[in-house]
Amino acid sequence: MLAFLNFDKKKHQLKWGFAIFLAGILIFAFGSCHQSLDRNAIIEQKVESLLAKMTLDEKIGQMSLVRHFDGDIESDIVNKFLGSILHSQGPLPGENAAGWQARFKTLQEKALSTRLGIPLLIGVDAIHGQNTFEGATIFPHNIGMGASRNELLVEEAAAITAIEMQATGFNWTFAPCIAIPYNEKWGRVYEAFSESTEMTSKLVKASVRGHQGNLSDNTTVMATAKHFIGDGSTDFGREGGNTTMCMQEVSERLLPSYRAAVNEGVGAIMVSFNSLSGITMHAHKELIMDTLKTSWGFDGIVVTDWRGFSRFGENDIINAGVDVVMAVEGDLNQFQKELKDGVNSGEVSQARVDDAVRRILRQKFRLGLFEHPFADSSLVSKIGCKTHRDKARQAVRESMVLLKNENNVLPISKSTHKIVVVGEHANNSGLQSGGWSIAWQGTHENYAGATTILEGIQDNASGSVIYDELSGLDIYYIYATDAFFNFFEQRKIAEGCGFPHFREANKCQRTIKVHATCKTGQAYDFCFFIGFQVEAHQAAPARLEHPQLIIVPAWRVGHRKLVEKDFVLSYIHQKSAIALVVAPSACGVSFTECRYKTWQAVYQGHAVEVAAVFGCQGSDEMRVPLRDETVVVIESTQARKAGIYSPKRIVLSPGHFVDVDGSGV
Repeated sequence: MLAFLNFDKKKHQLKWGFAIFLAGILIFAFGSCHQSLDRNAIIEQKVESLLAKMTLDEKIGQMSLVRHFDGDIESDIVNKFLGSILHSQGPLPGENAAGWQARFKTLQEKALSTRLGIPLLIGVDAIHGQNTFEGATIFPHNIGMGASRNELLVEEAAAITAIEMQATGFNWTFAPCIAIPYNEKWGRVYEAFSESTEMTSKLVKASVRGHQGNLSDNTTVMATAKHFIGDGSTDFGREGGNTTMCMQEVSERLLPSYRAAVNEGVGAIMVSFNSLSGITMHAHKELIMDTLKTSWGFDGIVVTDWRGFSRFGENDIINAGVDVVMAVEGDLNQFQKELKDGVNSGEVSQARVDDAVRRILRQKFRLGLFEHPFADSSLVSKIGCKTHRDKARQAVRESMVLLKNENNVLPISKSTHKIVVVGEHANNSGLQSGGWSIAWQGTHENYAGATTILEGIQDNASGSVIYDELSGLDIYYIYATDAFFNFFEQRKIAEGCGFPHFREANKCQRTIKVHATCKTGQAYDFCFFIGFQVEAHQAAPARLEHPQLIIVPAWRVGHRKLVEKDFVLSYIHQKSAIALVVAPSACGVSFTECRYKTWQAVYQGHAVEVAAVFGCQGSDEMRVPLRDETVVVIESTQARKAGIYSPKRIVLSPGHFVDVDGSGV
């Protein structure tokens, strides 16, 4: 009996001990929650107090985002009350990280010197590491991080990126991209984690946690989920095209990843270049205002993409729910004037402007910018440090996907007698890194601190390592209609049309010899230039022994202003050449009954005719009247509807045409 009583007493004591333990947990949890509520309430009070003091000009200034090298930036920060600046391809803020910090500190001091002293948001496209700074840690692009299926790794990479961003003066990243890439022809597929909505939702939460952490810390930045919505699902994969999905499909496939980002507390969401069933996303009130803000309760910033105001509806995008306008490349004055006029006329309500500014101020308070507006100089030593690079190497290893391993050829033994490494990317860390690396479209230069594939193999192999950059890839034979474009190696690109766009071929060293079937019986060599960049015009084609038809698949070469600048003329190297420059302005062309305009010009002492062809309709035949020495630039207003460029016949006069059929060119 005594033993039972003692046992019952102990049992009673355990019950009380457990109850006290639970109470302690509840008190701690309530205290933490109460502190969080108190902090949010204090921030909201500060926001409302500051908002009440602001003039309309100051509010519109807070909604303005420009480049740090646009116009007279220091004057504009003070006199136009700018709320945000960004760094993009162009003049660097400084020669090193300390110089970058110093430049942004100078601009931040300008903002703090204004009447209300509201600090700047300073943004950058840190897509896979702080990729705009030479020597920062570079991670695989999202497609590689998605292949790892490692949420913790994505979070750690984002946290490292945030540290190195702060070390170079930034507090806002325009990442992550959480597109669902349903069309592989979209040139930005590599920016997405996965076409799996479930996987993308998990990884965006990890990315937001990594970037934002405790948002007021000096090692974190505000993240931006982009591009809302449908950017990776456009028809024909066209960048900025139309996404023809019903709202049920959008709700089931595309929206969940953004809902996950909002639930994780993402600070900003960037709207997309594309349209959704004919409505531009920048002005899609139903999805921005009604769904994102009202239904989901998103209390952060909605920001445009590049020049979103002038391109996608001006004040309509403000009324749809956009808060910050990327007013770059001369858009600032137009945006500020038209929005002010719109408010004064009643086109845009004062309440809508107040809502936008309230969101901007809220994020600045959450970031702790009013208390700590400047970057921490002690973080500079973290840039590209061993710990960060080791994590990047882990990411590279985990991003690799082995699809085939016949006869167990992998792993390659270090003692292999001879290893042949093929391809220019193997010995170029800039090309390995892809787009958004130093420059918008990436770089051809080796990246500081990186190891190339070739170097890695050379360091580990005991046998001989032979490097072949081109491996005889300069001769191709074409047998299918789609091969006009599809045989090319897909090159890196940050933004652009859906089917391949390419860097320039140097001096036509990679002449692709194809014999055309022509009524005249004349065999033509097709010299394909890979003409992505404007500087491609510096490379004239090699001399061939007989007349040639030069076809130049190029992006945005078809604008007549470039023709007038002799851009295309530099492709003509001899009077007998016919140059047909296929340069659709909207990602895929088929022509007939074209209108055209001609110019007389002189190139290298030869009289040539330049014809700009435009206003074409889709058809199986492209009819281009021209002289033998004519340069033709194609520009179609109907190209968006045409899909891939595949005319069955290219008609040239006098007396020449090329048939394109199923058996070849």
